[in-house]
Amino acid sequence: MLEAGVGTGAYAGLWRELGVEEWVGVDISPQAVAYLRMRFPNGEFHVMDLARPEGALEGRSFDLVAAIDVLYHIVEDAWFETALGWLASRVGEHGYLVVSDVFTDSPWGSRFPHVRRRPMEVYLKTLEPCGLRLVDREPVFSILGDPVPDGRGRGRALFLIWRVLQKFIRLRGWYYSSLIPIILLGVGVGLNHARSCSKSFMKMFPVVLVSGWLMLFGIGVVRNMIWPLDLETDKFAVLSKVRSVVPRGTRIGSFNAGVFGYFLDDMIVINLDGVVNNAAYPYIAERKLDKYIVLVNIEYLFDGSEAIEILKQYLVDDEHWGRNLQLVFSERGRLTTMELWAVPR
Repeated sequence: MLEAGVGTGAYAGLWRELGVEEWVGVDISPQAVAYLRMRFPNGEFHVMDLARPEGALEGRSFDLVAAIDVLYHIVEDAWFETALGWLASRVGEHGYLVVSDVFTDSPWGSRFPHVRRRPMEVYLKTLEPCGLRLVDREPVFSILGDPVPDGRGRGRALFLIWRVLQKFIRLRGWYYSSLIPIILLGVGVGLNHARSCSKSFMKMFPVVLVSGWLMLFGIGVVRNMIWPLDLETDKFAVLSKVRSVVPRGTRIGSFNAGVFGYFLDDMIVINLDGVVNNAAYPYIAERKLDKYIVLVNIEYLFDGSEAIEILKQYLVDDEHWGRNLQLVFSERGRLTTMELWAVPR
């Protein structure tokens, strides 16, 4: 099989369970590919840009080609068509192509500049001339992630309400999206019962409902006044200091690796949370994360002080290992203290 945008191999366990014998992966990040070659020596991994695939894997075809949560990050339409066309050309006879997207009613550029949602018709316009046809469509998420307007007036109105609430509450949408069906269910039940209740209750119900929304609005306003900067800003602020003391090509471990991995692109940042990096999970479950850190040759740990303390107290079984960590620097931010520790060799 061929996996496009393979990253750090998040689906490696799935491919193994499905019986994949030959796993070929491509990714635009040289650091990710270097990490994959070390972690999965039996796989085959290449650095390439899907938007410029000239000559890549020429003449090769695969039973399964997968691009999961990848193509909607190619925001330029011409590059998107090039990438999708190249993926289709790698599908062998009787093979399959698996892609994931929201498949909106019309092209939709989300509030993030690196995301562009596209209708199924846009995919089919490129895939059908290549001899591919749609054979199955399965839902992946129900409420995880931001909603997308359906192009109709009511849908756009609901989307604007969501955006206003999210702007002022300042939480990531998927943190509280699971509350939406509960709120809707409560409103529905309340309205249904209001029909058979006294007039005084019917007058109070809208007041209670509006008061609840105003409370959420107020929480968001107060939060923005007290904490105008978030944890990600604290991380970004100390990256230059990391570069000043850590050599290029160094392997850094972190539980919150998103910002670090993106901006420290001349280093190898390895996620330790056991969710994004499934290989770390067994070591976390057995309180032997120190063994994993040594196994993958991590040289530094970089994270908030709370995360480092949790690592020392709860995720390692050798307390001497934690004591031997050497603090390189500690930088106080608005919400947390960022720390860089050297791992004992």
